[in-house]
Amino acid sequence: MSAHRQLWTASDKDVNLTSKEFVNYKACGSFKGDYLQLCSLAGVIPHPCILPALRTAPSGDVNSSATLSHNASRYDMKDGDRVNVSNHVLDPASLALLLKALSLNPAVTALDLHNAGLATSAVAAIAAALPTTALSALSISFNPVDDDTVFAKLLADGTALRALTLRGDAVASAGAAALAAALEANTRLAALNLFANAVGDAGAAALADALLVNTALAGLSLARNALTAAGADALARALRGVAAVAPGAPLLARRAAAELRVVVHNKAAAEAARKKKGGGAEPQLLPALPPAAPCEADGSVRVAGNRTLAVLNLDDNGAVGTEGALLLLEAVAGVERGALGLKLLRLQRCGADAAAIADAAARAAADSDLQIVTSPPPPRAEQ
Repeated sequence: MSAHRQLWTASDKDVNLTSKEFVNYKACGSFKGDYLQLCSLAGVIPHPCILPALRTAPSGDVNSSATLSHNASRYDMKDGDRVNVSNHVLDPASLALLLKALSLNPAVTALDLHNAGLATSAVAAIAAALPTTALSALSISFNPVDDDTVFAKLLADGTALRALTLRGDAVASAGAAALAAALEANTRLAALNLFANAVGDAGAAALADALLVNTALAGLSLARNALTAAGADALARALRGVAAVAPGAPLLARRAAAELRVVVHNKAAAEAARKKKGGGAEPQLLPALPPAAPCEADGSVRVAGNRTLAVLNLDDNGAVGTEGALLLLEAVAGVERGALGLKLLRLQRCGADAAAIADAAARAAADSDLQIVTSPPPPRAEQ
């Protein structure tokens, strides 16, 4: 055995997965085994993050065609349920083969692409391939792209995603609005992490509006997103609800469409549970939207706020200030006892005066199990 030198470089090959050898490829039952063989078919050196080389390996030129049919002893072939590519360019050829291998191996349920140099086209390719995989958790972090609206494609119909992390991807108001539109129609995603983007007040308002008709999302992070009191007010409205909605208003039509989606989703989930013969997690059943309540003689109705969001993280939005914090806390305090779904509200480093919001925070947390975090914990004493 001799020391193995890592000679991988990004490939400029155009991998055609519709060619005969790929169409006729038979899965071997191992993600890494399939990825290795697909690389061999394509004449591509396996990506070092997807298929790490062992510290020692048989001698030979890893760039030669002979070793591309690779004996697996050269690589760490231990499979897991997560693939992680961090701080290393993921070139188009490697990405295409990775997605093909994922489609053949439902045991892999999580993909983490951190600072991988992804372009808009790469994110679109991932979105197109998602319905063929069993991925339930996807993290694409610190991969800013030219078109931030492309991330919304990750929430299209047919995916099994339950958690989507888009930290540091330069998502601005347009991207947030696209995500909000996708989120409104999505019945699966439970967690959305948008930490360290540029969503701003307009993006926060779009996401807040989607929360009025979404009953699947349980966790939302808008930490460090340049929100001000206006963005906080939009989110407060999503939690508080709308006092008077006129007959024929678009919100009522959107609610009707959302109610139908919940019925369709739950029917499909129940049917899947009936057919299931054991193993795996139970399908998720969505709660119905709270019914709208008549409030005016002219037929206006009161629309309740979101009741399923459990975690809202607004840390590090310094311009929210005391005004924005009070708007949120008063909205939460005004929700009927027992109806609030929120369990954790984070408002650290939001520019609010702790003394000025103390009473409102106490009222918001009274008679509930809501935890409100407005200041970081004290430093630990040295031992």
